[in-house]
Amino acid sequence: MKKILFILLIFTVQIPLSAQEGFFGGIGAWWAKRKADTLYVARAEHPFCIKARTTTVINTYDLKWQEPASNISLLARPTFKAGFHISYRWLGIGFQKDVGNLFNKSGEENMELSASAYGRMLGGDFSYSTQSHYSINNFNGTICDKDIEGVKSRRIYANGYFVFNNRKFSYPAALTQSYRQKRSCGSVIAGVSFFHNTLELNPEALSAATEGRIPATSIIQRSAYDCLNINCGYAYNWVPDSHWMLHGTALPALSFMNRLEYRQDGSTFYRKNEINIGGIVRFGTSWNHKRYYAGFTALMYIFGTRYNPMSMTDMYAKIQMSFGVRF
Repeated sequence: MKKILFILLIFTVQIPLSAQEGFFGGIGAWWAKRKADTLYVARAEHPFCIKARTTTVINTYDLKWQEPASNISLLARPTFKAGFHISYRWLGIGFQKDVGNLFNKSGEENMELSASAYGRMLGGDFSYSTQSHYSINNFNGTICDKDIEGVKSRRIYANGYFVFNNRKFSYPAALTQSYRQKRSCGSVIAGVSFFHNTLELNPEALSAATEGRIPATSIIQRSAYDCLNINCGYAYNWVPDSHWMLHGTALPALSFMNRLEYRQDGSTFYRKNEINIGGIVRFGTSWNHKRYYAGFTALMYIFGTRYNPMSMTDMYAKIQMSFGVRF
């Protein structure tokens, strides 16, 4: 081992000085390109942040049948959740639960668990949430309000991203505030995402609510849908002054791998769907002052699937307010 190290040392010394400078200079230039432009981006002085969060969740399912031709829009009861988020630099975890059953230890309805790793160049997040208490909001173009028992949903969302203009644009400044955007800037963002949705329906209750116009045998009892997506879009941070920042993101998504399992009339079916299109939209504003932070964000994503005898579009939106302290 010592002989090998000695030979490598001799070989390195024999390399012309200009070649060595070119090699190490190239590494230095590459590293300099990775560093943030401090005229646009600054790391937060305090690494830890604890936030209190309140969230309003709105969820709709648009269900369509070909035979008989009909359409039902299911609307989840608007849910108000409260919880916390803890982060250290680019790592964070959070938990929220429906205020109505916040102290109910027997169930997990209407809750959300999240984890994130938001870097300036690379990052991602993960969330698991449950939802219940749905009603029929619209049937064949007619607005109605009929509560439906036995409708529940669970969803998992995981997202990974790459920021192209990562020297001047900071995605974490909008998401976890581990960085601060000093000047307005935007960037193209690309990545991959995974979406899982489980929907449980009550065919008899839905059929009765439509006065039998949709037979219970045509309504699924349960569906589990998975899709892998390619995302590519644009994000922008607008900085009107040193304390305020406004953020917007639009990420169209192309689902290129889809898998569906659904149960209907006592039988289970499996299917791989054709390519689908979805998207993620995020708006927000944040206020920073020394160790304190306050923010307002609105996040919406849409994914859909098509299969006989029913197709489904899932729209999930959450409006969130938070207040945090750094230390």
